[in-house]
Amino acid sequence: MQDKKVDVSCNCGQRLFVYRKSGKGRLIKLFKSKIEESTACFDQKNTQWLCPSCQSVCGRESLINGQPAIKLNQGAIRKIVV
Repeated sequence: MQDKKVDVSCNCGQRLFVYRKSGKGRLIKLFKSKIEESTACFDQKNTQWLCPSCQSVCGRESLINGQPAIKLNQGAIRKIVV
């Protein structure tokens, strides 16, 4: 199966990630090994990812199947398939 490039943006319009998505369905988590580009930043406690423009929380750090990942906040992001 071919990976698709997906732009993950904040609701304010700021691009946060460029991600290689495999499979179909909703984008719920981002495995860090598949992130190609990132502009999102950590909060002070290094547990949540923030939009650099509006400072809304777009995701949180997580381990999924032993791999580092970002669990996305579904209400704060939108995706565009490139």
